[in-house]
Amino acid sequence: MMPGFNGKELADTDFEGPALYMDVSAGVLVSAGCSLILCGGFDIESMVAALMHRKWFIFDIAHALIILVGESAGLVDGAGAGFMMGNMSNKGQVGFSYLDDWLGD
Repeated sequence: MMPGFNGKELADTDFEGPALYMDVSAGVLVSAGCSLILCGGFDIESMVAALMHRKWFIFDIAHALIILVGESAGLVDGAGAGFMMGNMSNKGQVGFSYLDDWLGD
């Protein structure tokens, strides 16, 4: 939970709306990466204003920060980073239940 969240428990709606996605990974034969997703509590205008003016107040009003860390092995060599803006939505489905619809149950 981020400083902008005032409740006791995050709800589905805290993960909806505009989101900032940051990703970094690197490796040679063994690779490691980290992704950060900042979401909830801000609108598109706030997100664009924060990025254009290089002001990181967006971290103070966001509701949640999702941190994903992983590693892999194989024919990997290189490094990469990404910074993206997007939108998160919740269709009310949990897990792989959407596969049943796609596969025809």
